[in-house]
Amino acid sequence: MLFTGGLPRPSLQRVQLVNWTDDRIDDFADRMDAGFARGERQAAELRQELKGDIAGLRAEVKGDIAELRAEVKGDIAELRHLMLRLGTALIVVLLGAIAAGALSP
Repeated sequence: MLFTGGLPRPSLQRVQLVNWTDDRIDDFADRMDAGFARGERQAAELRQELKGDIAGLRAEVKGDIAELRAEVKGDIAELRHLMLRLGTALIVVLLGAIAAGALSP
């Protein structure tokens, strides 16, 4: 349709009819089959590529988690050691205060 003056008008061009012979239909079907086969092959290749990428990411994340776990364990060990030292120092100070109070007249 032609658009003139904002209103659609029917086109004066004739539609050319295409005769489809059996050979043309067979050729078209063969091209369609080849196209679908190509698309399926590309999808399979992408699927394999994604599987490889996902496996790599999974291994990387597992490694990162293992490193973080080791770091947290180290930090907890340091914290325990610090708490033990602070507790020991507190006990020594309290014993000193008690001893100082007992020795005072």
